[in-house]
Amino acid sequence: MKSITYYVGLLCLILVVLTSCSYDDNINIMDNEKVTEKPSFGGVVKSEINLDDFSYNLSKPLVTNRGIIEYKELEIPDKIGDLEMSISRIFDEQRFLVYLYDDNLLKKNEEIGFYNFITKKYETLFIVTKEEGQYDRSISIWDTDGVNILYKDTIFEDLNDLLGTDTLCVYNIKTKKHTKIHSYSKDYNESGAWKSNNVVLYQNMVYYDEVEMTDGELSGINLYRFDLKSEKVSLVQKWAQNPTIYNGELFFVAKYDTSEDFYFQSLDGNTKIMLTKRISELVPIGSDLYIINNKYLDEKTRLTVWNIVNLNTNEELLTSTIAIDRMEGNDNFLTWMNFYPEKPVVYLKTIEKFIVFDEFEKGYSWCLFNDDLCVLGYYNDNQAAKYYILTIK
Repeated sequence: MKSITYYVGLLCLILVVLTSCSYDDNINIMDNEKVTEKPSFGGVVKSEINLDDFSYNLSKPLVTNRGIIEYKELEIPDKIGDLEMSISRIFDEQRFLVYLYDDNLLKKNEEIGFYNFITKKYETLFIVTKEEGQYDRSISIWDTDGVNILYKDTIFEDLNDLLGTDTLCVYNIKTKKHTKIHSYSKDYNESGAWKSNNVVLYQNMVYYDEVEMTDGELSGINLYRFDLKSEKVSLVQKWAQNPTIYNGELFFVAKYDTSEDFYFQSLDGNTKIMLTKRISELVPIGSDLYIINNKYLDEKTRLTVWNIVNLNTNEELLTSTIAIDRMEGNDNFLTWMNFYPEKPVVYLKTIEKFIVFDEFEKGYSWCLFNDDLCVLGYYNDNQAAKYYILTIK
């Protein structure tokens, strides 16, 4: 789950967008006026379950999981030795990439490693030690290509340093070499993009963005690449940010001086998709491009209503009265994380239906993916996080 500081950072970036025409990671290029239009769906969709207390309004059928998806709980320890363990992502068909850490304010070490959920064995990759004079230090993993692990090393100077200073690095699993890619400016962290804009590995290059300042004011955000072979940096494009992989190609969000519009653009420039306003998250999944929108403000409840839309077909899949993000998926599934207790729900793309795990209590759920594997994470107020491998029957 993302921390409160994430949303503080995101709000700051929205303000930057409104005042300087920059673009927020998750594309919050929205206008700040109130939007009060009513949600529009093509009729009511019949469901097998009682929707009176359900947080989602769906445009596809909702069915209970009566053997459609099998799930098997994985035996994942909370600790390795004396260190807490947290799962970052699926690395391959048997291993998670994980963090080990001291769960206290005086922590001195943080460790990155593999946990094999088949053999139930742990393997250390590297350890980060807080050095003298550093108030705190942490690692966050951003991408991997099977050989390289792309991570940010964050140093906090003191108790009042809430954002820290980030250094983008790559660790090569085969050579065990760490390579420094880029030291981010404090201005970048203060813009809010530090927490949301992607950094990616693509064809032995690292793609990342950085803000540009003029006379102390934000004047742009630019996309760069670092060649892992030559270890040289080059500018990809000005007013470009948030690189990601779509349909096997590198794409990014771009803006041009002659327009206030933002585009989802391919690296070669041959494909440009204009982005609508009020997008909070843009996620390529295979050949599909999905967005989460901050759709409108409910005047009665004063709550934001969110929706998920397939940008390729302009089809709205759901609206939500609870905050959602971390949308992910593969050829079979589309999933998201909820921030208010609800039964786990996934969208099964192959049959165009939403599947609710009605046997679960209301809680918080999300999924981890690679091309072939889907792992459901779930916890509630009375239960620690558990993980389940999902298999379509």
